[in-house]
Amino acid sequence: EGDPALQRVVRSMLFYLLCSADKGTRLGIPPMGLSSGGYYGHIFWDSDTWMFPTLLVTHPDIARSLVAFRGRTLDAARANARENGYQGAMYPWEADERGKETTPHFAVQNAKMEIHVNGDVALAQWQYYLVTGDSAWLASDGYPVIRETANFWVSRARHDSATDRYHIDSVVSVHEGLIGVTDDAYTNAVARKNLEIAVGASARIGKPADPRWAEVAAKLHLPYD
Repeated sequence: EGDPALQRVVRSMLFYLLCSADKGTRLGIPPMGLSSGGYYGHIFWDSDTWMFPTLLVTHPDIARSLVAFRGRTLDAARANARENGYQGAMYPWEADERGKETTPHFAVQNAKMEIHVNGDVALAQWQYYLVTGDSAWLASDGYPVIRETANFWVSRARHDSATDRYHIDSVVSVHEGLIGVTDDAYTNAVARKNLEIAVGASARIGKPADPRWAEVAAKLHLPYD
C-alpha cells in the first residue's frame, strides 16, 4: 500500500504464476513457467520452494495442483530411488510430466547428487497441510510423500559409529558449483526438517512413526559458520 510501482510489480509476478498453473491439473510449474522454453519445461524444486508458497496463501486451490503433482508421481520417485540404490522416494532433479528423471546428460551430477529436492518436496506437502488444515488430504495424499522421502534420507545418511553422528556424503550443493560436498548445510537442514515432519505428520493422522526418523534427525550433523 502506498507504492503503486511496487504493487504493479507484485501483481505482474502473480499474473505470470497464474498463467502457468491451474486447479485440478496435478502439475508443477517449470522454471520460467510458460513464459519461455527455458529448462525444457522440466519441473524442478523451484515449483515446490519458490512458486508454491505464494500460490498457497493466495490461491490454495491452484497450489494444490503443485503438491498433487508430487503425489501423482510418487511411484516414479520410488523407482528412481531403487535404481540409485536407496529406499523410499528419490524425486528427480528435473522431472517430466510423468515424474521421470529427465535431466540432460551435461547435468548428470545434479540428477545423482542434488538431492535436497526430496526435502523441498516434503516441506511443500507439510506447508499445504498447515495452511489448509486438511487432515483427510494429509492422510491420503501428503503423508505417503512425506513418509517415503523420510525413508530416503534414512537410507542415504551414513552413520559414524565413532561419533554417533549421521552424515550425508557426496551431494551437489544449492550453490551448484560445489560438487561432491559432505554435509552441505542446506541439504542437511532440509533433510532434518523432512524427518521431523514425518514424525509430526504421523502423530497428526495417528500412524506409527518409524523410530529411525527421529534418530537420524537428532544425530544428523549440521555445520554452522
